[in-house]
Amino acid sequence: MTTWRSEVIEAIREIGGQGTLSQIYAAVQSRASRHLPPSWQAIVRRELEYNSADSQSHQKKHDLFYSVDGIGAGVWGLRELEMTTPEAIDIVPPERTQSSVYRILRDTEMARRVKKLHSDRCQLCGTALRLAADATYSEAHHIRPLGSPHDGPDVPGNIMVLCPTHHVLLDYGAIELNMTEINTAQGHTIDRQYIDYHNLNVARVSCGDEIDHALASGDLRGVPGGTRPAFDLIGSLRNFCRKIRENTDANTALAGYGR
Repeated sequence: MTTWRSEVIEAIREIGGQGTLSQIYAAVQSRASRHLPPSWQAIVRRELEYNSADSQSHQKKHDLFYSVDGIGAGVWGLRELEMTTPEAIDIVPPERTQSSVYRILRDTEMARRVKKLHSDRCQLCGTALRLAADATYSEAHHIRPLGSPHDGPDVPGNIMVLCPTHHVLLDYGAIELNMTEINTAQGHTIDRQYIDYHNLNVARVSCGDEIDHALASGDLRGVPGGTRPAFDLIGSLRNFCRKIRENTDANTALAGYGR
């Protein structure tokens, strides 16, 4: 008789190598070769946790499954089918070359798992770049950047799946983010705090030389109202500049700045 472990492995293969618990349950149920007992969903969860090094319940015999965002998040994948990012043909540089690093593409294990949830589709435009009949490409963007001085975390709530064009635009702060315009996928939720961080600290909204310098340096003494808490003031200034940029009535913009 087929073991429960084998049933779970084949069910995850059937749904593409990774999925939510509800998708795994449905696949197990549809292909069941036995009568399912009342506790069958608990048995599926047990097999996942017993056979995953990501789980505290790991029995240390097999490490077959991974959890996308820790135990309890409800998204599991099969390690043997874990996605890798295709390498470009120019990955090895010439022997002698002088170059500058403008951007760093961070392809973490967590990023690859989130990209698989979205099937490599950009969360802003829906594009999935097709490299071959069986290969697509996308890039993972950490909304609050990982490096200093931002020190953002490598967690799903801080990751967006993007096409290269939108990745460049966000890396350079050329556009802001709006939660209502971001495409979602089951099992992946973006944390609003990172969207707010990008809009306040990364997106380049010009407020004029004096205010831009104050926002960049953190020295708010030369800005009217600079005795207010720094983050409140920065938020008010950014909102003021956005309203002016969007051609909002000046009195309305000024009223927003005064709050």
